[in-house]
Amino acid sequence: MTRTVGQAKSDYKEPHWEDKGCDYEPSCLECTRPLDQCPDMVPKMKQRITKERKSMAIRACRADGFTVKEIAESLKISERTVTRALKGDKKI
Repeated sequence: MTRTVGQAKSDYKEPHWEDKGCDYEPSCLECTRPLDQCPDMVPKMKQRITKERKSMAIRACRADGFTVKEIAESLKISERTVTRALKGDKKI
């Protein structure tokens, strides 16, 4: 989907996306292929999937007993990102 000349960026809206998977996997979140190899992936979908996969990894590490600092170091992200992903957890 491309913007037309004269159309403001704020007027451009990507279609609503549901994780219905593809011919290879039933869910984009469970897919093991790199996101740049998916022909159906649009930028907003890629951002959402990347964020969801990172959050799932953070929660999995936390469930394994890692501290916020250990999670941040192992995933090469900031402690603030880890804390935000775990927001709502009582064990932070």
